[in-house]
Amino acid sequence: MSTLAEQSETASAVTFEDEGLSAEFTDEIRWMGAQAISTGYPVDGGREYRPFGLVTRDAMAAFLYRYAGEPTFTAPTTPTFSDVSPSSSEFYKEIEWAAAEGVTRGYSDGTFKPTRPVTRDAMASFIYGLEGGSAPSGSAVYVDSSKSSEHKGAIEWLATQGVSQGWVTWRGREYRPFGNVTRDAMAAFLYRLEHGAEPVKAAEPLLEAQKDVWVTASSLNLRSQPTWDSSVVVTGAKHTRARYLGAREGGWIQVRMGGMIAWAPTAHLTTTAPSAAPTKVGLADSRVTFSERPNLSAPTVATVSQGTRGYFTGVSKGSWKWVSIAGTRGWTPASNLNTVKPYDADPIMSRAYSQVGYRGGNRTNKYSAWYGTTNPYCMVFVMWVFHHAGYPNGVPHRGLYSDWANVLQRSGVLDTNVSRSDLKRGHVALVDWPPHNGPTHTGIVSRVDGDYVWLVEGNTTDGTGDSSRGVFERRRAISNIHSVFDPDDYARSIGY
Repeated sequence: MSTLAEQSETASAVTFEDEGLSAEFTDEIRWMGAQAISTGYPVDGGREYRPFGLVTRDAMAAFLYRYAGEPTFTAPTTPTFSDVSPSSSEFYKEIEWAAAEGVTRGYSDGTFKPTRPVTRDAMASFIYGLEGGSAPSGSAVYVDSSKSSEHKGAIEWLATQGVSQGWVTWRGREYRPFGNVTRDAMAAFLYRLEHGAEPVKAAEPLLEAQKDVWVTASSLNLRSQPTWDSSVVVTGAKHTRARYLGAREGGWIQVRMGGMIAWAPTAHLTTTAPSAAPTKVGLADSRVTFSERPNLSAPTVATVSQGTRGYFTGVSKGSWKWVSIAGTRGWTPASNLNTVKPYDADPIMSRAYSQVGYRGGNRTNKYSAWYGTTNPYCMVFVMWVFHHAGYPNGVPHRGLYSDWANVLQRSGVLDTNVSRSDLKRGHVALVDWPPHNGPTHTGIVSRVDGDYVWLVEGNTTDGTGDSSRGVFERRRAISNIHSVFDPDDYARSIGY
């Protein structure tokens, strides 16, 4: 359809100062300027093409209008699209021409969205409409063209014209329909369209055996055969790793996951390692046995005591989980595991500070009411803070201070030789007033100030002589701190 020979007689050629920035497509960008398909951007002493910028939809219409030889066309006075008008759109004529020629239909809401970047599937549709393309029959060239159901035919037609090479990956040749079109790639597309290029063919995957792949679906069942109706061998959560074994059939590859061999659909896998951290787990029972396979009769690979942490690999089989723990990997029922939430002092302190200034009676207050007790509430305030900050397992839950302190002493997490460096923000301190007969009060460490530590405390006074009680930040001598503990250590001791 192009009439470039005619156009070259009437349009002025443009030379771009930055045409060499895109080493891969320098010739194509130079051709765009020579044919005046792109006029670029004015700069001091010349013009720039800006090869790595994105092509907007109005610029796309302008490129195609010029590529078509700037045919005679009178734009209508009534706009076709509600967001395009002569006064607001630099390329009003070109956009209206594209609509009149069937190059674009715009969006279903009647808009064109002229400043939106052109996606690769929309680009295919623009060129397909310009050239009057016909969707090819037969097997797809691009393994991901069907992701854009509206433009699949146009995408596959591009392959027959050799317009887009796509990317050869471990899945095969990908088109990546939802990526944005850069200006240097646009030059290449039009150059190949004009000059003719060999049709693009489907490609063999590049993935080598024994390479790692990761699950992209929220949960993926791996099968005994490369079919969706075969039995489930194992299930992988999002970001779970598997090892490709080299066998491939259709859109499936054979992998090893959780020590088990199964088939996985490549559409839900990636070769890019995720950045997400694995889920940490602790032991719900005092001792947990891990097995070689997900059944009770399988050989034992490890027996681990509570207080040990590991991480969930993302692999499961029914109610069993495959866990990395104590230097090995093994299967255990999910009921044996607790999910470990990483400890973060910021939400703890934010919640504690939010209560400073609250006044409530020694036995009648909102914290005691929350827990259902009428005992003095310094430790109940700490429990309330940790619960509402999303880390309830960081402290014991008891309604009587002596019971609460005894649990801590039995847990083995208390540091009773307290120095300044032990008093970290977000840790919990136990206070022992003279004559130092044992701790009777508690608070959350805010900061250290010389020989003193500031605590956010419940069931205390404000330090001004007012006898009413509540939540305040109080300065305490470090010599009166009986012990301190890291809430993460306590959570570990109870299996979190």
